[in-house]
Amino acid sequence: MTRPGARIRQLAARFFNARTMASLIDPAVADLQHEHDAAARHGLVWRSQRIRLEGYIAIGKVIAATTIRCSAAAVADWVRADDWAIGRTIGFSVVTVTAVTALMTGSTISRFAHVVAGDTMLRIVVYMMPSALVIAIPLSLLVGIISGIRGLTTTRVTRSLIVVAAICSIATFVLAASTLPAANQSFRELVAGRHLLRGLNELTLSELAARDPTEIRRLITSETTNGFAFAFHVRLGLAVAPLVLSFFSLTVAGGKRRNGRFVTGLIALTASVAYYSLLYETRAWFNAGRLDPMLAAWIPDVAFLLAALLLRWRHVASEMSAAQA
Repeated sequence: MTRPGARIRQLAARFFNARTMASLIDPAVADLQHEHDAAARHGLVWRSQRIRLEGYIAIGKVIAATTIRCSAAAVADWVRADDWAIGRTIGFSVVTVTAVTALMTGSTISRFAHVVAGDTMLRIVVYMMPSALVIAIPLSLLVGIISGIRGLTTTRVTRSLIVVAAICSIATFVLAASTLPAANQSFRELVAGRHLLRGLNELTLSELAARDPTEIRRLITSETTNGFAFAFHVRLGLAVAPLVLSFFSLTVAGGKRRNGRFVTGLIALTASVAYYSLLYETRAWFNAGRLDPMLAAWIPDVAFLLAALLLRWRHVASEMSAAQA
């Protein structure tokens, strides 16, 4: 017959090292087994079952506390690794996303402060957050990686940042697909003080993709069919942007020569302004009828992807030339 706590111990041994098992998990399991066996020997069936339940709860608490402690230590080691490259990247990214979000929401608040009551200002800020974040998140990764890595593109750093970029891409997709349209519509109706028909920015991604525009004319303001395609692809492009800009930033930061802080900051700022400018210039070109909607929507991502590939090719060519010399 398997003693109580044996299976839990076997499972815990797969995740914790021998030192942790000996100092934390094993004593809790031993206490459970000792008290349970003592109660069973005296024929105290109900008491033995209560001891078993209380013991499992105690072991669970120990495992939970140990997991939190080990996870915190692992995260701290991850942040400090490679001369704090990841830590600096996260720090610069957080500062950038905060600054960009504050700038975008602040400019909107200043435009509408005179037409809304003071007690609704907080709601306006909340409604503006999704539209600001879909821009701020990709740019924060661009600035954070270029400014934070400083040439330390080790395998561990690269893999970690790929995971971070993927998480940011998923978050941006969720924001752009459903959260942003609902927040935009709430913002418009709050400012107008009445119900409004939705525009393209207030349709979800599934509505833009799955429905024929003629079927939802009664729900939205007048838009062209091309406008639906452009709005759809712009949001997809923003969702992909964290991955593209992370690849670009890793390529820029991957040179062997470390630039000074001023030069690094200038590169990051220039790249951010370039991407942000492309977003709005391509929209203007589309509105003027000079670009296909899909092409206009994807130009910023494609441009930075091509730039990253070109820089990567130059790095490889330079390394091959140095090896042959």
